[in-house]
Amino acid sequence: MSIDESSVLSELNNILKSRHFRSRKVLRAFLHYVVMQTLAGNIAKITQYAIAVEGLGKSPDFNSATDPLIRIQAGRLRKLLDEYYASEGRFDPITIELAIRGYHATFTHSITQTVYQPVMLAQTSFSLSQGPSIVCIPARS
Repeated sequence: MSIDESSVLSELNNILKSRHFRSRKVLRAFLHYVVMQTLAGNIAKITQYAIAVEGLGKSPDFNSATDPLIRIQAGRLRKLLDEYYASEGRFDPITIELAIRGYHATFTHSITQTVYQPVMLAQTSFSLSQGPSIVCIPARS
């Protein structure tokens, strides 16, 4: 089953509005950039340099070989997404993750393991016409 773009954008919006991401400006920009580039089919374009310059607004002289900013923020983003999906996002229909090798986003349908099983009452010999077997009478003061 494929995931449509509008569902991914809705999930991205849920994540960015969540309490986990609300005050994390850099991680919000990082996630937004990689999701939008992934949806646009620009996975090869999602490099440390592109994320820093285009996604986070760093200067064009950014050097990913000497500046570990993107690697550090990617680790933080992965951890924060895990925390989000363990709490606020646990029932979200789609999961957005940051790839381990590379920086593109991956989208998967979440499968809830909740299965409704009706409980069968044991056969008991009681009659509804007998009324309750316990009567509570309020005490007078």
